[in-house]
Amino acid sequence: MQPAAVEAAVLAKKKPVGRTTSWTPGDETWKRRAGNLSKPLAPHSVEPEPGQIILMFPALLRGDRVLINLKTGAGTGLGLSGNPAVAVYAPAEGLFIFALQSFEGATACGVTLGRAVCSLEGDDYTLFSARPITGGDQESKIWVLRVPTYIPSRVAVSWRDDEGSIKSGELSRLLAELRVEGFASPRSNHLRRR
Repeated sequence: MQPAAVEAAVLAKKKPVGRTTSWTPGDETWKRRAGNLSKPLAPHSVEPEPGQIILMFPALLRGDRVLINLKTGAGTGLGLSGNPAVAVYAPAEGLFIFALQSFEGATACGVTLGRAVCSLEGDDYTLFSARPITGGDQESKIWVLRVPTYIPSRVAVSWRDDEGSIKSGELSRLLAELRVEGFASPRSNHLRRR
């Protein structure tokens, strides 16, 4: 007998210990107990689609210092009109706004899967995400604007001043909702694309 046939013969002679701990050839109940494996394991795709930006469990570093390490995430959905963006608040460091398209005051970040790197005000920053940040091949860059003086309580935003936060949406609406100085109106001239 072949080794695989010997193993199958041994398994076939075993008496079931319990329906969840043993297997008998021809018994298909184990498939039902394993669940429907044809259903997706997560409600969202592992990779974003073109036109989406996603930060899942993001960590932001300046040099080798961790500024924020969130246990949550945010991202934009498909079909969002305008410039898809995610804002990340890091206490004592300010607000970082990441967007797919260039906007006034923003700096380009090179993106490779779940990592984006850029230089702001002479410092090197690295953004990490548990999932790829952008979708499609055309988006090898995202854009970031840092607002170092941003404190949520000073602009009547419900975030805590001492706790990291994240929110996504269309750039102009996101900036207006977070009451970012100089970007208060969704129709602000500061938001035109370059």
